[in-house]
Amino acid sequence: MQLNTQETPRAKKGFTLIELLVVIAIIAILAAILFPVFARARENARRASCQSNLKQIGLGVMQYTQDYDEKYPIVEFYPRSTPGKFATNYTLWAEVLDPYIKSTQIWYCPSNTDTNTPKAVADVAYSGAKMSYGAASDLGTGYAFSMYPGNGPSNLAQFNNSAETIMIADRKSKPAGYGYFVGPSTIGGSSTYGTESDIHLEGGNYAFADGHVKWLRPTSANATINGTALYYWLRIKP
Repeated sequence: MQLNTQETPRAKKGFTLIELLVVIAIIAILAAILFPVFARARENARRASCQSNLKQIGLGVMQYTQDYDEKYPIVEFYPRSTPGKFATNYTLWAEVLDPYIKSTQIWYCPSNTDTNTPKAVADVAYSGAKMSYGAASDLGTGYAFSMYPGNGPSNLAQFNNSAETIMIADRKSKPAGYGYFVGPSTIGGSSTYGTESDIHLEGGNYAFADGHVKWLRPTSANATINGTALYYWLRIKP
């Protein structure tokens, strides 16, 4: 008796269209859930890098004040005959801190994608320094830094609550106007050239006069405390 050893061919089984659509739908759902999480994680990393920048800039300010009788830098000196490091015809507060910091990259927030703020120095005019951070000043209205030499430099002794006084902050993407100081947008006027930022997850980083750095939403930075409007911006508080 002869046995038949030939196997009966089996039909090849593949995925049905319904199964493929189900798999694609699951992948799409997972992507929709995970991509925002990854984007937020990347932004948190950039925010931490920005906070590190501000911390080092704040330390530079503290070192400067120890060398200059506890006086803060003036935001801008002008005119000048030779181009400065951050502006052509102005000497800016960032430039006088340069000997204490010695790093150009510290002045650039990794979240600032504004094409007017490239990772380079040397500006073409007074219209704005190529840096991401502004000194808390608005034409001498009592914030941490004095705007002009004629106002006289602010002094550490004038801060009656340095832990709650904004010193340096993230700016919004660089505007067409002045880009080296920052003030609350709620007061209008020239502060609109360097208003508080929402660049990091609807908020910005702030270095305070005691050296600590904190993330705040614009509404929190501009809060009214104990009946005093814009409390965190004022060098001398009621």
